[in-house]
Amino acid sequence: MKWIAKIFEIAAVFFLTLMVIMVSIQVFSRFLGNPIIWSEELTRIFLLYGSFMGGALAYYKGRGFKITILVDSFQPKLRKIVESIVLLISIVLLSFVIFSIFLYISNTGSSTTPLLDISQNLILYSMPIGYILIIIRLIKDFQTTILDQ
Repeated sequence: MKWIAKIFEIAAVFFLTLMVIMVSIQVFSRFLGNPIIWSEELTRIFLLYGSFMGGALAYYKGRGFKITILVDSFQPKLRKIVESIVLLISIVLLSFVIFSIFLYISNTGSSTTPLLDISQNLILYSMPIGYILIIIRLIKDFQTTILDQ
């Protein structure tokens, strides 16, 4: 699983670096009096992909948001059951979110961005990609929790 995290890390750094470069170019071009009007659209695309790859990376590295104060007070057997239930609920909810995103994507049709003429679908696919990657890790965590003695 470490190689998957490395891929997320490279992708997140790549997109966020492109975003910083694009914003810098945008700032300097405005300063020089010749703004690049399409740079904001491209920056948003980089931000979306960088954010969702970064979110998947954070979860893969175990740095996702968790409040464990209550669960930590349980006996080990009950803790294992509660953690399994939470993982299952997370998988179901993220699956529903992914399904909803695909419905939304199918309804946007062939709309494009105003300036760059990039398909909105290409932009929107950043969300299910990130969520699917998180679900893969959730499934692995669920298997580990169930098989852990």
